[in-house]
Amino acid sequence: MAEDCAVSIVLSTYNRAALLGPAIDRLSDQALGTPPCELVIVDNNSTDDTRAVVEHRMAQSRLPLQYVFEPRQGLSYARNAGIAAARADLVAFTDDDVRVAPDWVTVIKMTFDAHPDVDCLGGRALPMWPSQPPPWLTRRHWVGPLALQDYGDRPFIVDARRALCLAGANLAFRKHVFDDIGWFSPDFPNSEDTELMLRFWVSGARALYVPDMVVHAEVQPERLTKRYHRMWHSRIGRCNARMFLAEMTAPGGSLRPTIPEFPRILGIPLFVVRQLGGEIFHWFVHTMRRRPAEAVWHEVMARALVGHIRESAAMHRRRKSRTQESPQPRERRTAPAPRLREEKYDDERAPIDCDRFGRRRPAVSRTVDG
Repeated sequence: MAEDCAVSIVLSTYNRAALLGPAIDRLSDQALGTPPCELVIVDNNSTDDTRAVVEHRMAQSRLPLQYVFEPRQGLSYARNAGIAAARADLVAFTDDDVRVAPDWVTVIKMTFDAHPDVDCLGGRALPMWPSQPPPWLTRRHWVGPLALQDYGDRPFIVDARRALCLAGANLAFRKHVFDDIGWFSPDFPNSEDTELMLRFWVSGARALYVPDMVVHAEVQPERLTKRYHRMWHSRIGRCNARMFLAEMTAPGGSLRPTIPEFPRILGIPLFVVRQLGGEIFHWFVHTMRRRPAEAVWHEVMARALVGHIRESAAMHRRRKSRTQESPQPRERRTAPAPRLREEKYDDERAPIDCDRFGRRRPAVSRTVDG
């Protein structure tokens, strides 16, 4: 770690120059006494004035500021470029439409220092609404489509026993985690956070939800529409199928040590079909009873399951095609058993098997110093 840098803040941006300036200003206005930190701005192939905005603030910012240009489109590529450029042992992620609290960096550093058994932190991501949200847009829709998060005012451990995905706009890791489990995978757009957290939990690592680690996120107007939520859940259903997320997750929310051989038809898990039938039924019932909030919720859940079914069928066709070309013995789909730590921290970090989830680390563009 660089002696003068305790926390590296990685902010990825794409064609949002108007939002980026205020985000940098808020990060530069961290409270007095904040641990030494740096700000790494990753320009993900923007075509607007992003670079000019960064260069203008380099002379004004109280934080050391790096500009990194990542030509490969995608949040995973951008974050990986930021990780490569980061100098500190602690790496915090936020977004260009997010405004962090004045004590954000201090809370991250102090919490990691107080909890050496924890390798990841996530906190509250609260909304800044552009207008009054529609009645159907309840808090159930926060996590995921809106990238918002509020699990209450008490901290708790997040691990394979309680596998909650933490919002990427307010997330911090010890940097060695990326050496242990790999970097963000570009194979799962819109689900890169979930896929990384799956590998994190399977490795036996632990995260901590920290309610005092607060950011506020600007909710874009299009995210208040049903059309946006329908499209988002359809895409996520496809990603979940590729991750075998439904198969890995037990009813209580913990991870299964192995993926059971669920009955399938044409590659589609029958339990997913049953779930789809239940969601459609509840969607119809709540629509008839004029309960818009409940009706929309079950509708988007149904759309996610339809996406899951379509992708499962497509995966089955691709596997069948490959098998016909070069027959191979059928293998049971298994995931590495999650290493559930005891409350006492174990310093020994056994190497993990990431065959189910690991991805080769992508090449990262060089840092361009302003």
